[in-house]
Amino acid sequence: MATLAATSLGSVVSATGAGASFGQSAALDVGQLRFYSTGSLLNAAGEPLTDSSNVLVWAEPTASNADEDGNGDAVSYPDGTDIPLVGIDGTVVGIGNDFVNNQESFGDAGNEEFLLNVWDDLTGGDASVLVDEGHDNEVTLADISTFAGYAEDNGYTVTATTDLAADLGDADGLVLARPATALSDSELSAVVSFVDDGGALFLHDASDFQDQDRTANLNAVAEAVGAAFRFNDDQVYDDENSGFENFVVLTENGNTDAYPELFEGREGIGGGELPFEPGESYPGTVTSVADGDTFTVEFDNSGVGARSIRVLGVDTPEKPENASAERPEEWEGLAYAAASDLRPVDSLSHYSGTCFLNDAMGPLTDAATVLYWAPSNATVTDQNGGDAVSYPDGTDIPLGVKDGNLVGLSANMVTDDGDWDGDNGDFVLNVWDDQLGGEGTVVWLDNGQYDSLSDQFGNFEGRAEDAGYTLEESGDLAAAAGDADAVVVSSPNELSDANLDALATFAANGNPVTFIGKSDYDDFDQTGPLNTALAGVGAAFRYNDAQVVADGDFAFSTQQFNTDSYAAYFGGDTEDPLAHLQEWAGEATDFATQELDGQDVVVSFDENEGVTDPFDRLLGYVEYDASGDGSKDTLYNASLIEEGYARVYGSGLSMHDEFWSYENQARTAGTGVWAESDVESAPSYRNRPVEDLFVPTPAAVGSANGALGQGRVPVNAESSASVSEAPLAGVDRGKNVAMLGGLLVDEDHEEAEGSGYDVSGFENFTFVSNLADSLSGREGDVLIDGGHGQFSADFALSNEDAAYYQRFLEGAGLNFEQVNDPTAEKLSRGRALLVTSHTEAFSDAEVDALQSFRDDGGAIVLLGDANASDAARENLNDLASALGTDLRLTGDAVTDDSSNVDGDAGLVTTTNFHQGFDLFDVYEPGAGGDEPTAPTLSVSFPERSGAGSAVPADLSLSNAPDGLAGFDVTVSIADTGVVTASDVSFDDAFPDSTTAASISGDGSTVSLEAADIEDNVGTGATDVPLATISLEPQSDGTTGLDLGIEALDADDGSVIDAETSTGDLTIAPVERIGDNDLPTDPDGDGVYEDLNGNGQLDFDDVAVFFEHREEDAIQDYVDSFDFNDNGRIDFDDITTLFEEV
Repeated sequence: MATLAATSLGSVVSATGAGASFGQSAALDVGQLRFYSTGSLLNAAGEPLTDSSNVLVWAEPTASNADEDGNGDAVSYPDGTDIPLVGIDGTVVGIGNDFVNNQESFGDAGNEEFLLNVWDDLTGGDASVLVDEGHDNEVTLADISTFAGYAEDNGYTVTATTDLAADLGDADGLVLARPATALSDSELSAVVSFVDDGGALFLHDASDFQDQDRTANLNAVAEAVGAAFRFNDDQVYDDENSGFENFVVLTENGNTDAYPELFEGREGIGGGELPFEPGESYPGTVTSVADGDTFTVEFDNSGVGARSIRVLGVDTPEKPENASAERPEEWEGLAYAAASDLRPVDSLSHYSGTCFLNDAMGPLTDAATVLYWAPSNATVTDQNGGDAVSYPDGTDIPLGVKDGNLVGLSANMVTDDGDWDGDNGDFVLNVWDDQLGGEGTVVWLDNGQYDSLSDQFGNFEGRAEDAGYTLEESGDLAAAAGDADAVVVSSPNELSDANLDALATFAANGNPVTFIGKSDYDDFDQTGPLNTALAGVGAAFRYNDAQVVADGDFAFSTQQFNTDSYAAYFGGDTEDPLAHLQEWAGEATDFATQELDGQDVVVSFDENEGVTDPFDRLLGYVEYDASGDGSKDTLYNASLIEEGYARVYGSGLSMHDEFWSYENQARTAGTGVWAESDVESAPSYRNRPVEDLFVPTPAAVGSANGALGQGRVPVNAESSASVSEAPLAGVDRGKNVAMLGGLLVDEDHEEAEGSGYDVSGFENFTFVSNLADSLSGREGDVLIDGGHGQFSADFALSNEDAAYYQRFLEGAGLNFEQVNDPTAEKLSRGRALLVTSHTEAFSDAEVDALQSFRDDGGAIVLLGDANASDAARENLNDLASALGTDLRLTGDAVTDDSSNVDGDAGLVTTTNFHQGFDLFDVYEPGAGGDEPTAPTLSVSFPERSGAGSAVPADLSLSNAPDGLAGFDVTVSIADTGVVTASDVSFDDAFPDSTTAASISGDGSTVSLEAADIEDNVGTGATDVPLATISLEPQSDGTTGLDLGIEALDADDGSVIDAETSTGDLTIAPVERIGDNDLPTDPDGDGVYEDLNGNGQLDFDDVAVFFEHREEDAIQDYVDSFDFNDNGRIDFDDITTLFEEV
């Protein structure tokens, strides 16, 4: 087609060259256009379409396109060239997506108005339009019934056809959308004739996501009718102008210069308020089913017409075509393959590697020892000259080997530059899973070689830790082997004899050892040390001093796997968890079709939820007649859950907790999709010692009484933060409450959720879980409150917003469940409750339930956010106050230009931990913390004390359940002939201005007073140091000490009812000799043979005696060192001591 058939569309602008931008700055009268999962258009030559006369709508200049299906057949648009989404040539229109599917957002987009304008101009209006359904079309009349009804209200007749040749003669327009089968030659001829006679042809494609487009079939039609455009096999994205995802492209970049009439405003489908109210019922008929939780209802109210319904409160699995929207982590017990299942491996990459020989240094031909071979075109070369062993032609070259518990890899397959996160990493982890069962400590030998864990394998280390392994470096295998489950030796320097012996012993005990080598290029290999180690452990294989190449290239891949012997290492018949969910997506769709298709239903809405979702679908409860008795009294939402076709999603739904009880019953019984659910077998996930924390958009944590004492702060920001070393976590042990300044478990920051940065290397999940357990005295699951406005707030969380934390807890054998109505009964199943900032305050009855839960040993963790509204922050702090804690979320946002994620100062990171808190080890859920013991005020001193130096007597309080306001105590010495008090120093927690001490003239009594005005000793503090008294020895002997309490007050004004503990202090008739410990009398005979104080008699005691025999530390204590009993110190004493040795 060289000319436009419908001249009423206005004058045509001249064609412009590539690289031009046609965007219009003015808003379109019809409103913004919305393209969900769209492809772009090309010219007839398959190149970028830059002739504006053939374009109706472009994406905004911020858009880009990509080859989403990876088939390599997408044409890229260069920077600066706007991407066309709707094309036109005469009466032929091409649109990159469905555009007016029933799931479209008609209420807030102008799609239907724009398209009807195009129909009007090309058909003249009041026309007959056919919708093709004869080619397995992905889009049929039922899928666009809402728009069809809108068109019919505007004078059109819209009908389906399966016979183009027979029906086109009476039609004015034809919609041909995503035909899965090609049109026959006779059908193409009929369409060509139809267009030549002035008929309007509307072609609709889709993006190539998961190959769901039908580009080739549509382009055959476009070519047949001579259109100036073609469909591109691509997907268009826009990170700036988009809906809830970047593939939901929003644009107002219409060609209003050439086609102004097409963008004029008119009454649309969603032009007024929706006629739906919560609490009211709306009858209708289900006309089509999309899947288990989405279908179309034609309402009896003709003013409403057909609307897409999204079943409220539940989620069925996604079909394969929507797999990108599926997150297995949301499905309890289904986010992982069974323990026996392994990762699929398609191909292994090999970069600058060598191969293996047998233990006689000849070609290794025993297939039972080989894991995988090089491709058949590979050869062995000698890069460093003269010592490579060649493989004969026709003999496969082994690249990976296994001899019992010993595994050999011939290249650095999982280095930071290699395929650590792909098939290579999967293969190594499969081998370890087989050997170690999916978890364990792997020690990586570091004896100064280049290929160390930290220098070359850091990324794989994180990957392995996510899979359940702890990787550690050590240069001393003898010391490390006791805690090791496996060892890795990667291109080492020569091993010491000690390391060789330790490795041999470790392997002989059946423990796995992985050896990693590389090619001899530039003599970078460590073949000699590796083979020495292999000989030491008795391996049946050795490394070849060579390089393997394929077609002359040292970088190649192989699929020559020994699946006969080691199929599991390459995935075997592993079933992807996604495949199980997709199977049940089909089952749920079948259930919906069986129960609802063609049936009369009643739709109603929830007062706590909106009427529509982001796709403009109605969010409804759907009741129907399941029994056939005419009564529509079965709630389809509940049936989906009870029959095991759906899960409950964590929202503010008023029926959430009831729906959860149905799901729990289905899960417990293994009904439907839950038949494969097995939380107890969940592999560990990101559970490792806490080294780094990521605290997104945090606010500082404080106290209602002012600054929060550092003794109650396990985590601070770094000194570089906007609020230097701001408290990011606070603890109130006496009230079982903690406060976090940010949402540490928020999934929005996961790379898989499109954040653009990776936070999987932080140990947030471990820390939060340890924190909750440290405050809890209960068993049970971790709960989260979701019934107080959290689901719809960006600064709060429901469990729907923390699926990856759910996966972490499953790896620890726990569930993560949401509670909307926190009654005592519902809270009874939990060990801890997380509560984020909430827009709706807790009722008095709910606060009572939380208090009872807390009093019964439950932990409550409050999580804030700097972006929380003032009202939400006030609600969180009011709840803290009601729980009796002084912890508060301040309004002080904390940022850090230095320590952050992705250069965003609001995404704060920190390693500033208070190690006095036991919160930073691997999480191991127990029964929770012990009940606090009664406080004890004690004086303690070294186990052994002697003459010659002051003895420190430490005054401390074992625990302060309600904090410590201050103290007034007296320490009395029973026998001042043994020691006397000489000095007092208070702990740094007590400022000098509020401390006082006095010592009696004879040194027998010490009075100590102090006040904690800075609140450094907070609620729940343990092992609280108060002061140190210096005691001067007067003579050897034993004396008792007594403690008297004049005052010991808590922060809340109550008296701390503390026990006291002192004990007896013994001064030995010796003092330290030189730099040694205090001498001891091992055999109790009254003389001190152990002069170096190590608890035993040895030759070093003789040497100490000889070296220091003239010093006061020996001469002043003759009775203690007179071993020959002659009343003085002489050389015979040394000889006598030597003879005892």
